[in-house]
Amino acid sequence: MKAHCSAVVLGALALIAQTGLALAQGQLTGISLNLPVPEIKTCAPLMVTVKGTGQCANLDVSFGDGGHLIILQNPKHPKPITFPHTFTHQYSRPGIFHVTVATNQYSECTGKEGASVHVVGPQITGLFLFENVTPGGFVLVTGQNFGVKQGQMLLHLNYVNKFAQDVPLTVTSWGDGFASGTIPGSGDSVSGALDQDTTVKVIASCGAASNDFKVHFTAARDVVDLANASGDPPNHQSPWILCSTSWPISGSDACQTYGNQNFPQECTGGGDFPDWGLGGGVGYLGSYHASGFGNGESGTDQFFANAPLQNGWTVHSTGADWTQQAFVSNCCGIDYVSVDAGQSSSNGDSTPKVGFDYKVNACGAGWFSGHIFIIGPLGVPY
Repeated sequence: MKAHCSAVVLGALALIAQTGLALAQGQLTGISLNLPVPEIKTCAPLMVTVKGTGQCANLDVSFGDGGHLIILQNPKHPKPITFPHTFTHQYSRPGIFHVTVATNQYSECTGKEGASVHVVGPQITGLFLFENVTPGGFVLVTGQNFGVKQGQMLLHLNYVNKFAQDVPLTVTSWGDGFASGTIPGSGDSVSGALDQDTTVKVIASCGAASNDFKVHFTAARDVVDLANASGDPPNHQSPWILCSTSWPISGSDACQTYGNQNFPQECTGGGDFPDWGLGGGVGYLGSYHASGFGNGESGTDQFFANAPLQNGWTVHSTGADWTQQAFVSNCCGIDYVSVDAGQSSSNGDSTPKVGFDYKVNACGAGWFSGHIFIIGPLGVPY
């Protein structure tokens, strides 16, 4: 493609030369950059004026940033280039660039002139937080050279199980020295992101990027009941939840294990006893105890995850469900059940566990249930 374009340009230059125009021999004598201050901002038009004597058929211009311009007269309607001759260029990145204007074998004039230009780009210097940098949150940055025309604000995020990306904010205000926007409140762009130290930047309307300004991102939070846990456990071993009890496991005492939905043997009308166990998404941690002793039966059951939580997930809370109801005629329920703080995780712990102290009535059987709630980054595996 480049070779084809070069051939076209050379052909045009040759055609101009063949027209036999009697041009007064021209000479480039200087170049000036119209700068209101010693530097120019990205996205702003730079006015370049070439000085000279006589006339030229064409000029070859390089802007130092990869931009190139060949100024041609129309060979069908020849109109030579006279001086001073002015044209413009826009820079999309900062730096010091050398603008060069030269002649070639088809110019019918001579000379080469150049001048340097200092281009400054967007620069973030401050961040104002009215709330955390979090999904749905508002971000205001201040700085300079953002440009008067609205551009973009981008928040860089790293994720679990997918590539990092720059998340566009919804711009709410924009000026040459400030920009504000809101982070998406939901969706794939924020789901799966961890709490992280990251960066925000602005992109000017012409594509010029600012510096990366450091911010701390706090992921959206999700609360999960471990009794409903699905997917791979933290150490990829089932069951998710293990349990232990003060009394030996038997037909009269059972601390639920993964998938256990058996009915107590004392309750012959098993269909009236509630489903229990994690299997089938029952939704609670359950235990069953039966007693024929005169003073009933008391003890402690403990439920615990088979490995520590990952990716910033921690224990949020624990709770016991009071189940006093007698489900069939010879299942009388329990006197009490409560969380045993000494055998339970504190909020913020990474190893979930909960202990339940209970007492079963002397007349038969009792059943209770409980929960371990965990909290962590939305869309991130625990």
